[in-house]
Amino acid sequence: MSNEVRSLGMISPKGTGKTSLVEAILFNAKIIKRLGRVEDGNTASDFDPEEIERRMTLFPAVNTFTAGKTRVHLLDTAGYPDFLPETRAVARAVDNAVMLINAADGVKSQAAKFWALFDDLQMSRSIFVNFMDKELANFGAVMDQLRKAFESALFVPITVPMIKDKKLVGVIDLVGGKAYACEADGSGKFTESDIPGDFEDLAGEFKEKLVEAVAEMDDALTEKYLESGELSEQEVTQGLLKGVAEARLTPVYAGSATLNVGVAQFMNRFLSLSAAPGQRPEITCKDKDGNEVVRKPDPAQPFSAFVFKTLVDQYAGKISLFRIVSGKLTPDSQLLDTTQDRKVKVQQLFTVFGKKQEPADQLVAGDIGAIVKVDEFQTGDTICEMANPVVLPPLKFPDPVLSLAIKPKERGDEDKLSLGLTRLVEEDPMLKVSREEQTQELMISGTGQIHLDCVVSRLKKRFAVDVEVSTPEVPYRETITKKVQVQV
Repeated sequence: MSNEVRSLGMISPKGTGKTSLVEAILFNAKIIKRLGRVEDGNTASDFDPEEIERRMTLFPAVNTFTAGKTRVHLLDTAGYPDFLPETRAVARAVDNAVMLINAADGVKSQAAKFWALFDDLQMSRSIFVNFMDKELANFGAVMDQLRKAFESALFVPITVPMIKDKKLVGVIDLVGGKAYACEADGSGKFTESDIPGDFEDLAGEFKEKLVEAVAEMDDALTEKYLESGELSEQEVTQGLLKGVAEARLTPVYAGSATLNVGVAQFMNRFLSLSAAPGQRPEITCKDKDGNEVVRKPDPAQPFSAFVFKTLVDQYAGKISLFRIVSGKLTPDSQLLDTTQDRKVKVQQLFTVFGKKQEPADQLVAGDIGAIVKVDEFQTGDTICEMANPVVLPPLKFPDPVLSLAIKPKERGDEDKLSLGLTRLVEEDPMLKVSREEQTQELMISGTGQIHLDCVVSRLKKRFAVDVEVSTPEVPYRETITKKVQVQV
């Protein structure tokens, strides 16, 4: 059922520790056996050679696993500005977003772009204040900065750090009123206890802010709080569930992803408080006659989905990652790609874990899956059942801002270059390839210098073609500069 599905996207600026948090979550869930490090190039999410070399996430990665009875789709995304357009597209595939803040650096200006994205998509969201083990980390200061940067938002502390002798020793869960002393060796081990006396004032201060915010979510809670000045744990949870589902409040968690401190407590609360697919807004789309219809995130509705990312694997071929908006899907289904008006037979379904695919018997509304070796699918395509065709809102990508002329270094590599660019364009909707009509130069266009640098590097690594890039020639055009008189 959709209520047993959760999707979570790590969506925030670069350098905030998204990949490390994903790694710690997977390790704690016993999905991976060791805690990888971005610096070592061995994380579950950053598996592309370009990501390993640059030590940064460049492409979205899906990690699907089971936590109890819940199927969790955990997505890591790029935080560098050049790749924000694709991150925006990927954000449509998840129901919940987590924006990480580097506690030592505070809230930077780039965070505003991500926050605007969440607002545009009406996304349920949380904040994870990372790097609380750093010397300059200050949780209270970050809370103040968040409130100042996003004045209309309501930030609610859920876990707060325990700092002793300038060291991060654990976190306090304000909802449950318990302290968790955590090992700082990456093991994720912790000991639960009552809140220690020397942290009672800290916990009390933040708990008061939590309860005040939660009381605003419901008239009955407001009345109870005004009468008694307190709310029970059950009532606090009730208010949080409502506020998160309606994107009216933002839970804030604290910890250190690299030390694996506070990560278990964050994930435990996320699973209990996050928005389920059925709580997300319905989507307005168009039927075959152009009339507006709605699709609700419900397995009982007609099947509809959209492709949000395309990968081309050397061995598996074309891999189309998709999000199911409504209905359910099983293997051996005859579908319609309404974007291209093509009938498509889907023989197998998969869930995704990093660069691996696992067969799936059925996927339902809210699920993220993969279809392999269907060459017709492209990023942004709507796929649906034959009997109820619709077209979902398209994914939007901006026009390129930078163009470079490109040619192979070696004669005879023109075909290899052409093949490589064709494959990369299939994967990357931000990349455009064209030929300048007058100069006949082959051009690549993208979102910035880093984006095009990655294109050049991937051509060499994946397709064994060295290229030269240069500033495009300016086409010569004659221009009238002054008036003249002509006698005839």
